Amino acid sequence: MTGKDITEEIKQFLFAHVESVEQLEIMFLLRQDPEKWWSARSIADELRASASSVSNRLNFIDKLKLLEKDNNNMVRYNPQDPEIQRVVDELSEVYKVRKHRVFEIIFSPLKRARNFADAFVISGKRNGDKDG
Repeated sequence: MTGKDITEEIKQFLFAHVESVEQLEIMFLLRQDPEKWWSARSIADELRASASSVSNRLNFIDKLKLLEKDNNNMVRYNPQDPEIQRVVDELSEVYKVRKHRVFEIIFSPLKRARNFADAFVISGKRNGDKDG
């Protein structure tokens, strides 16, 4: 990958799994020091964010199986899937040199439209499905 390219795989990851820039910033912060345990409050203090917002973002990150949690609600970066870890590693490098392109993907009208449409999916059935 050159400094100009964002792979299709990274685009798909952003489109499917990243809801905000804050979520990326949290993932990258945790990734910097995988041995360090963090609370939502300590992450919020580091990033100058709201602890409740950080908690919500951690839930998204946890669904990607990128976190290890302890009994005291502390987390650290510990990816369970090597493929996701590889994509996050590549995304981290892309983000350093193509931040504006990453923002464009996260905030793309197509992504917002998909998120809006997904809000109307009930019980896993889409319009046109039988018995729905």
